[in-house]
Amino acid sequence: MAQMNRVMRSVFKAVTEEDILRNVNNHIVYKGQPITPEFAKELSAEAQMIMNTNLWKMLTDEMVYEAQQIMFERASSTDDMFFGKAIIWSIDVMKRKLMNLAKLLK
Repeated sequence: MAQMNRVMRSVFKAVTEEDILRNVNNHIVYKGQPITPEFAKELSAEAQMIMNTNLWKMLTDEMVYEAQQIMFERASSTDDMFFGKAIIWSIDVMKRKLMNLAKLLK
C-alpha cells in the first residue's frame, strides 16, 4: 500500500492515509502538533467504536455503491470516472486510518 500512496501522491496529489494523523517518532501529529498519549488512546478507542457501528458500515457501503453507479452506469466523461474513483479512494483512506488508529490500544 505504501507504493500506491507514493503513486497517488506524486501523480494525483491525493491525500493518503500517511498524510492524516501521522505517526512521527511514536507520536500522533495533528495539524503539525503532537497530541498527548492520553488523547491518542481516546482516539484509538473512538476509532474502534466507529468501525464497529452499523452506521459507519452502511455509510461507507452506500458511498462505494453510489461511486460505482457513477463510474459504471452514469459516467458520461472521464471526469465522472475519476470522481467515482476519488470517492472510493477517500473511503479507503478513512478505513485504513481508522484501522491503524484502533491498533494503538493493542
